[in-house]
Amino acid sequence: MGLVFLLFLNSCRSPKVLLDAEVNQEVTFGKGQWILVDPIYDKNWDHFEDLYLEGFTSLIGDSLHTMNQVRQTHLLPEELTFDQSERSLEELGTVLKEFDYLIMCRALTVAEEASSISSHEVGQGASVFHNEVKVGIAIYDLKEQQIISKITGTGTSHDVSSPGDSWRLMDTPDVIAHKTLQKILEHYGFR
Repeated sequence: MGLVFLLFLNSCRSPKVLLDAEVNQEVTFGKGQWILVDPIYDKNWDHFEDLYLEGFTSLIGDSLHTMNQVRQTHLLPEELTFDQSERSLEELGTVLKEFDYLIMCRALTVAEEASSISSHEVGQGASVFHNEVKVGIAIYDLKEQQIISKITGTGTSHDVSSPGDSWRLMDTPDVIAHKTLQKILEHYGFR
């Protein structure tokens, strides 16, 4: 019963997410052909890629093509960088003539100091624990060869353990990454 209560308390917590729209032109998802590039991340979080695909499929529909689909008919570099150079966009635009937009995602763990339920050594003094993840979405216009949207979300979870505390509840980087991606997708209109 106690573990169920702890899990319930943890599910009520939510990481803090701040969005930074570095480039934020109006994006019309109903027009053109789109390529969804596999996310770049430092950890393989459960279901992160599922949310990424589900979110943009909902926004774009049948005009969305995954990178795996595109690679079946086009010769492309094995890896694409999140921040595309002008030269790279020009080369991609030449190879991918029938496509209009490229969507990139990057998710990186900045800090991982605690798991979801962790013990704290009683008598060790106050401790501050911090988990942080950055998730970025960049959308490139392949015809105009420019970035049209770049949003970075920073998700954090903090906990301060007092000297008498023996346990703490924290959001894991996996949970923070999902919540941060969800906020970015909501910014684009995903519900």
